[in-house]
Amino acid sequence: MSTEPAKGRQPKLVVLGVALVVGCAAIGAELARRGSHVEQYLELAESVPAGSPISAGQLTTASMSAPSNLTPIPAGDLPAIAGTRATEPLVKGTLLVAADLTRAGQPGAGTALVGTSLQPDQVPGSLSIGDSVLLIYAGSNTGQSSSAPASAVPTVAGARGQATKSDVLGRGTVFSFSSGSTGGTVNVTVAVPAALASAVATASANGNVSLVQVAATPARTPR
Repeated sequence: MSTEPAKGRQPKLVVLGVALVVGCAAIGAELARRGSHVEQYLELAESVPAGSPISAGQLTTASMSAPSNLTPIPAGDLPAIAGTRATEPLVKGTLLVAADLTRAGQPGAGTALVGTSLQPDQVPGSLSIGDSVLLIYAGSNTGQSSSAPASAVPTVAGARGQATKSDVLGRGTVFSFSSGSTGGTVNVTVAVPAALASAVATASANGNVSLVQVAATPARTPR
């Protein structure tokens, strides 16, 4: 039996084998190149409370290959960070992503920022920046009345049961929040109508304010 056909196929098989080796080597080299491609990304050098401005001094850079499950902000975008605020509490060492930042500015005319220091049972656990809240007077009702028109605030369930309209100091929007230094307190800054600022600040100073998270627009009762 002639062996010529088999001999003729051998060089072709050798060439094919060499081509496969070269191809695999090229693919491996490309994967290695991509894996070793290091970029610089923005990283927090210190923790930032929710709602607080982020400055260049609070940031550093981290050199690494691009994470597959994250889209961090490149270090070259640092100038664009100026004027932004944290949308949630950010921990030191966190890589910044676009969702961590907001450009929502200071409240407009007729609005004031009021700081409150609340116990855990005075504030919802799921609070976020931009949430609408009712500020409930949680102390004695003696001599206390709402600064808002009675028709402007709804009746809600408060910590002592069914709250009356006079228990509601007013409506506000969460501007920023952070954990307090002692006792598990939560510091929440709320944007309120300027006319309510004094009443809210006074009640807060006495520890008599609770926040109730509500829908952005009050539901209307059908007639």
